[in-house]
Amino acid sequence: ARPFAAPPTQPPSRGIALAMGTSWFGGGTDDDSDADVAASADLRGARSALIWMHGLGDTEEGWRAQVKAEVRLQPGASPCHMEFPRAPTASVSCNWGMRMTSWFNMKRLPLHAGAGPPEFGCSLDDARRNAARIHTIADRLVAGGVPPERIVIGGFSQGGAMALLASMTYPRRLAGCVVFSGMLLGADRLQELTQPANKGLPILWCHGTRDPTLEPSLQDYGAKALQAAGFPVEAVKVPAQHGPHPTGFARMVAFLNRVLQ
Repeated sequence: ARPFAAPPTQPPSRGIALAMGTSWFGGGTDDDSDADVAASADLRGARSALIWMHGLGDTEEGWRAQVKAEVRLQPGASPCHMEFPRAPTASVSCNWGMRMTSWFNMKRLPLHAGAGPPEFGCSLDDARRNAARIHTIADRLVAGGVPPERIVIGGFSQGGAMALLASMTYPRRLAGCVVFSGMLLGADRLQELTQPANKGLPILWCHGTRDPTLEPSLQDYGAKALQAAGFPVEAVKVPAQHGPHPTGFARMVAFLNRVLQ
């Protein structure tokens, strides 16, 4: 095993994440002290909202800067309030128990579609507990005046897996879900996990064709399962490794302009 850097949006802030040929993906939930569960932000004038989650070992800081710089929405979809929660700090099994920001625990990395589906060695229980945190953020946005059907949940890598889970399990209809280089957990339980309000939720999933961490076959596997369950999935492959790509951001802006109108 060898150390790896964080995604290109943010340098490591909590040390180096180590894994079997990759890094920034994994985590559990044994320490909630670093979790950001929605600051009471000023929502006056917001017509829509985006909740975006980072990957393993990263923080929200780099993603906040890049998403705000890249996402420019049309008047019908803006102003768009953006929330960037931070994952709890937890020990990560695939990284020899190292503690880092993490949404759920993982036993191994890298991963491909044949590496133990449908959970791939991930803790769905951890992910569901943290999805409840994302639901709290969405609830606060709604209480602040943003209609739930004008809220999009998205994320990168482990945050992308969380975005899918948090979106389908939220009890009010959302606008959509955006995934960058993520994976689907619980493909065998989609009917059970999905709230009636979010059946058929639009999903944009962008994934690098050279991703060595969460291999492109995970997108193929996840998109197929989601489509079979009735979700319209816009699956986009970009010429990238495990990180954001300009094409992905361009497709994200077009998607948001469409679902938030």
